[in-house]
Amino acid sequence: MKICVAVDTEKSDIEVAQPSLLKSHRIKGLQELDDSMGSRISYESLNDTKWAIDSSATVRFAIYGALFGATFPLIATILDILTQGLDFSIKSVIQVHSDQPLHWIINTAPLFLGLVASLVGIRQERITNFNSMLEQRVRERTVELEQASRAKSDFLATMSHEIRTPLNGVIGMTGLLLDTNLSKEQKDYAETARASGEALLSVINDILDFSKIEAQKVELEVVDFNLRAAVEETVDLVAHKADQQNIELVFLINHDMPLLLRGDPGRLRQILLNLLTNAIKFTSKGEVVLSVELQSETDTDCTARFQVTDTGVGIPESRIEHLFEPFTQVDASTTRQYGGSGLGLAICKELCTMMNGKIGLSSQEGKGSTFWFTVDLIKQDSMDLKEQDLPMVSMKKLQGLKVLVVDDNATNRRVSGHHLRNWKCVVDEAESGSTALHKLSDAAQNNSQFQLVLMDHQMPGMDGEMLARCIRSDPRLSSVLLMMCTSLSRRGDTQRLKGDGFAGYLVKPIKPFQLLDSIALVLGSSSSTVDPTKRPLITREISNRSITRARILVVEDNLVNQKVAVRMLQKDGCRCDVAANGREALDATMNISYDLVLMDCQMPIMDGYVATRQIRLAGKKQLPIIAMTANAMEGDRQRCIDAGMDDFITKPVKKEILLTRVRCWLDRRNSIRS
Repeated sequence: MKICVAVDTEKSDIEVAQPSLLKSHRIKGLQELDDSMGSRISYESLNDTKWAIDSSATVRFAIYGALFGATFPLIATILDILTQGLDFSIKSVIQVHSDQPLHWIINTAPLFLGLVASLVGIRQERITNFNSMLEQRVRERTVELEQASRAKSDFLATMSHEIRTPLNGVIGMTGLLLDTNLSKEQKDYAETARASGEALLSVINDILDFSKIEAQKVELEVVDFNLRAAVEETVDLVAHKADQQNIELVFLINHDMPLLLRGDPGRLRQILLNLLTNAIKFTSKGEVVLSVELQSETDTDCTARFQVTDTGVGIPESRIEHLFEPFTQVDASTTRQYGGSGLGLAICKELCTMMNGKIGLSSQEGKGSTFWFTVDLIKQDSMDLKEQDLPMVSMKKLQGLKVLVVDDNATNRRVSGHHLRNWKCVVDEAESGSTALHKLSDAAQNNSQFQLVLMDHQMPGMDGEMLARCIRSDPRLSSVLLMMCTSLSRRGDTQRLKGDGFAGYLVKPIKPFQLLDSIALVLGSSSSTVDPTKRPLITREISNRSITRARILVVEDNLVNQKVAVRMLQKDGCRCDVAANGREALDATMNISYDLVLMDCQMPIMDGYVATRQIRLAGKKQLPIIAMTANAMEGDRQRCIDAGMDDFITKPVKKEILLTRVRCWLDRRNSIRS
């Protein structure tokens, strides 16, 4: 007898002539019975369409098998009785099978197989029904989970918006308050309020980012950006904190590093901000240095290596291994000195991995730490990717300029010297005021006088102002131009430094563009016949002239947020108008020629997305529109870009970020006009 068994697997996996498979596979049916008593069993795959049967067919097959299995031995026995000439009776049936036991076994086998097939068929129907029920439950549960996920995302988006909106008012207004004349006690209260708001914002950002990473909902953008601008913007955000702790904050981008790149500048700034914030938080004296260098490159892309080094408390070797795990801190005790959620480094690690990079650190407890990370970035299609963002005219003015850099901090001297030498200046360095005077005197005596002295303000023994007065008292050095670089900016500095004969005044951390532009302006305004105290003092504000008198439309329905944005812009010389919704913004842009629009997204009557589309359809293709919104979830930025906006700022808005973005787009608009 040949038995054909249908097996729920692929044909390629079926092993022929293996009766043990009967135990490891569910029997679906019997195809045929032969009159021979062979032991061969063939297997067929249920994936073949000929074996596609429903549960009702399985039940019918089981019944047919049972009936046939019971009828076959009965008919065989009757035929045996008749061929032997016996009378048909129970006695004759017993006699036949007593004389031929093997005949009994052969005739009874189909009955056994029929009963087995019946039981298997009934069992299979139960399994099929159970599987159908499980599949239905899985489908229902999947729908429930998708609905729960959407509800969670909607809840996070709503809460993020609702928390960020009032935080924008708290942080923004306290920042504006700190720019006014306050008593020492009032200033302390305002700084505490702002620090508390920023700490709350940091926790909110970490929780939102970690939840998005856990849910695998973080998608990286690929947009054009300027690496120098991204780094400088991040440094601006932490400069005030470094100033408060009286530590040096220095950054250096190696001259061979491509600057015009494609990638996700927002996520890159997020990693840098986290590492810089941690470095400043754990450093009580000394310096924090950010360096960017080219690790490798091809014709189309490059790998950038970022390194943040501090002179802080350091990290015990036993804690380094677990530092990038979620909710892990060096000191996790309830009495720890430094706060934080313990999520920042875990988020940085995930973001680096998403950008095909790595992150790591080296540290010595009590001496400081060095955190580094790498990311892959795409080069923009440009002939010059390195110094295209710096004005060539200014660079030509500096070629051959003899400069003395005076600073007690070796890192500051190295960074300033790096930039100046890259601009073809002749550079010498001095670590103190007395050393600088000696070098200036020797140079004047040898008729190789320095043309510019770039000096630090706070130096031991002889500070920058004392050095300037000594230089001005020497008639041989009257033509030397003096520029001050200081970490501390106070009211009244401008007039006092101008009286000391300074031609320029910059606040650290000094950006290469500002340094280059300021030196070029100082050289342009210098004249040997003019009293140094009567020359105009070149400051950071003068070198950043593009924002002054710009006319900007602030589109915002929240009155507090209107005040925050308008006051920030007005303090830098902008002229501002306000629109309370998208409809008013559309009407205003049709009647007034604005230089830039700051657009909120969620507003009554007409939201920012619709308003932007309408403005673009009306022909305002070149008008820069920057989203300024409390929507900070994944996809919100892309939604703004798709609507026609040019850039994206999340609330709470920080003055440094706002002014940097505004200045960037105004410069771009002015270059297009010219």
